Amino acid sequence: IDDDDDDEDTDIFAEFRSKGILLLLESKVYTAAYCLHEHTRAQVNQEKKKSDHVVHKQALVRVDTDTSMWDKLVSDSENTDNNAMLWVKLSDRWVRWKNWWKAQPLSLVRWYFGEKIAFYFAWLEFYTRWLIVPAITGFVIFFLGFGFATNERSDIDEFCSSNRTMCALCEQCEKWTMSEACTAFKYSYLFDNYLTVFFALLLSIWATLFMEYWKRQQNRYAFNWHVTNFEEMEPIRPQFEFTSTVIDDVTEMPKPFYPSTKRMRRYAISFLTVAVMLVIVIMSLVGLIVARVALRSIFYQQGNQTIKAQSGALTSIAGALISLVVILIFNKLYQNIARKLTRWENHEKESSYERALIIKVFLFEFVNNFSSIFYVAFFKGQFVGVPGDYNTLLGERQDECPEYGCLIELTIQLCVIMVGKQAFGNLKEFILPYMGGIVRRYLLNRFSRKSFEKTSSHVENEDDTVIMTRISEDNGDKEHIVKMKRTELSELLVSPEKGPQKIGAVRPFNQLLPWTIQYGFPKYGGIMNEYLEIILQFGFTTLFACAFPLAPFFALINNFFEIRLDAKKHLHVFQRPFGLGGENIGVWQEILQWLGIVAVITNAFVIAITSNFIPRFVYTELNGDLKGFVEVIHAYSPASNSTSVSEQDCYYRSYRDDNGVNSAFFFQVMMARFGFVLLFEHIVFGCKYLLGLVIYDMPADVEVLSQRQEYHVKNALAQELNRQVRRSQEREGVKKEQQSLIK
Repeated sequence: IDDDDDDEDTDIFAEFRSKGILLLLESKVYTAAYCLHEHTRAQVNQEKKKSDHVVHKQALVRVDTDTSMWDKLVSDSENTDNNAMLWVKLSDRWVRWKNWWKAQPLSLVRWYFGEKIAFYFAWLEFYTRWLIVPAITGFVIFFLGFGFATNERSDIDEFCSSNRTMCALCEQCEKWTMSEACTAFKYSYLFDNYLTVFFALLLSIWATLFMEYWKRQQNRYAFNWHVTNFEEMEPIRPQFEFTSTVIDDVTEMPKPFYPSTKRMRRYAISFLTVAVMLVIVIMSLVGLIVARVALRSIFYQQGNQTIKAQSGALTSIAGALISLVVILIFNKLYQNIARKLTRWENHEKESSYERALIIKVFLFEFVNNFSSIFYVAFFKGQFVGVPGDYNTLLGERQDECPEYGCLIELTIQLCVIMVGKQAFGNLKEFILPYMGGIVRRYLLNRFSRKSFEKTSSHVENEDDTVIMTRISEDNGDKEHIVKMKRTELSELLVSPEKGPQKIGAVRPFNQLLPWTIQYGFPKYGGIMNEYLEIILQFGFTTLFACAFPLAPFFALINNFFEIRLDAKKHLHVFQRPFGLGGENIGVWQEILQWLGIVAVITNAFVIAITSNFIPRFVYTELNGDLKGFVEVIHAYSPASNSTSVSEQDCYYRSYRDDNGVNSAFFFQVMMARFGFVLLFEHIVFGCKYLLGLVIYDMPADVEVLSQRQEYHVKNALAQELNRQVRRSQEREGVKKEQQSLIK
C-alpha cells in the first residue's frame, strides 16, 4: 500500500511539474513561446493556389500603398465566417483611426485575444463614454470661472488696491506688497468658486453610477461570452511549487499542497518589504519638500526681476516636474521588486497571483503618484508657525502657501503629473516597443542573411532581381527558394505587415519566417500596466475634482488615443499573447470602488481646508458681503522683537490677532469646515448607498436568460438521470428473467 501511494504521489508530482509552457520558459527549456498573428501564417495551399489567395497576400503587403487591394481583401473578409480572417477584420474595424468614434468589435477581440484582454477594452470603452458628461461639465465650469475672476468683487478690489507690506515667504526672501499678487489672487477664482463644489458633488455621484452600470454591462459580457463562474474552474498555476499532496474535499482527488505556515512566513516578509518601500517613498517626499524650499530661495536670489517676481509659480512648476521624474523612476524599480516578491509567495491559482501583484503595485503607485499631491492639498502651510516663531524641517523653514492659497498650486501639481504621466506612458508603451521591435528585427534580419549566405548562392539579374538558391540535402541539386526584387528584399523583416508576405508561398520559408519574424516582435508584458495607467487616471479625475475640473476632459482626449494605440500595439507591435479567460476585470473593480469612496473624503477636505470657499461663505453669512474679508484673513506680525527685519512690521496670512492668538473667526471657520465635511460625506455616501440598492448588478434580460439556461441544464440532468434509472431497471428485469429461465 505504501509503495502504491508513493507511485501515485510521484505521478502527481510529474504531472504538475510538467504542466505549462510558462514553467518551461522560466526553466530556460524554451527561449520564447507565443501565438502567431494570423497575417503571418501561410495563406496559400501548396496543392491549391488560387488567385484570390495571391490577392490576399499582396493586399497585406500594400495596406498603405494600394487601397484597392486592401478594400478587396476587406470585402472578401466580410463574406467569410465570423471567426475567419480575424486579423484583417480587426485591422480594418478596430485599429484604423477612422473608427475613433465607433464602438469596438469586442466579439472579434475576444476571439482573437481571449476574454481577459477583451474585458479590458470593453471596460476602457465604457469608461471613455462615461467621461463625456463630466468632461463637458468640467470644461464649462472652467470657462465660467473666468467670469468669477473678471467680475468686480469686493475682496478682489480690496486685495488689489491694498498697499500692506507682507512678510517674507522664505528666509532669503524680502518683504513685498499685497497688490503684487493681485493677478494670482484674481485668477484663483478659476478653481475656487461654488461651481467647483457642485462639480465635486456631481463627480462623486458619477463615480457611483459608473461603477453600478459597469457591473451590469460586465455581467452581460460574461453571460454572452460564456465565462460566468470562470474562476471556479481555474487550473493550478504551472509555477506553483508544492511539497506534498492532499485529497481535495470537492473532487476527492489528490491535489498539490503547500504548507500554510511557510506561506504565511513569505507573506510576512513581503509585507515588510512593501512597507519599507513605502517608507522610502515618504522619505523622498520629505526630500522634495526641502528641495522646494531651496528652489524658491534660488529663484528669488536671481538677478532677473521677472524670475524673482514669479519665484512662487516657478517653484510650483519645478517641484511638480521633479515629483514626476521621481514617480517614474520609483515606478520602474518597484514593479520589478513586486513581481519577484509575488512569484516568491508561491500562489496556487493565477487569479490569486495577479490579485497579490496588483495590490502591491497599485498600493505603491498610489502612494508614489499622490503623496506629493496630498501634501500640497492638506499639509502644506498648516504647520508653518508665525513670524518670529517659524517651525523648521531639517533646519529649513517650512514652505507655506501663497496669499491666494494652495489650490492653484494643487491644480498645477495635478496637471503636470497627470498629463506628463499619460504622455510618458504612451511613449513608453507604444513608441519605445515599436522602435525596439524594429531594431530587434533588423538585427535578426542581418543574422538570418549571414546564415543564409553560408548555404545559398545569389544570382543577380539585369532587372535588379535576386534569385536565391540552396543545395538540396536530398539529391545535391540546386533548389529554387524565391525570386524577388532587391528593394523588396531590403524590406524583409522591417514591419509585421510586409515581412512574411515578401517571401511568397515557396517552402521552406513559408513555414520558417512567420515565427522567425514574430520572434523579433517585443514580448507581450501583460494587461496589468494597461489597467494601472487608466485606474490612476481615474484617481486623478475623481480624487481632486474640485481642484482640477479639466481632468475629465484631458482623460477623455487621452482615452480616444489610448484605445487605438492599445489596439495597434496588441495587433501590430507585440507578440500575440495566449488567449486567457476571465469573468470580469478582477481586483480592479474593487480598487475602483475604493477610489470612489476615497474621492468623497478627499473632495470634502479639499473644499473645506484647501480652498477659500468655507472662509468666504462664513464671512458672507456674518457680514452680508466680502467687504473687509481680506483684512480678516491677514494678521499683523507679532514678531516686534525679532532679529529678522523681514519678520517685523508686516502682515501674514492667518486667522489671528496682533498677539498671534487664534481669533474668533478662526473657530467659526473651523466649525463650518467640520460641518461641511460631515454634510458633504453624508449626502454623497447616502446617494451611493441608495443607488447601490436601486441599480441591480444583473440586467433583467440576462437574469431571465441565465435562469432559463439553468432550468434547461437541470431538466437535461434530470432526464439523463431518469434515463439511467430506467436502463438500470431494465437491466435488472432482464437479469431476473434470465435467472428465472435458468431455474
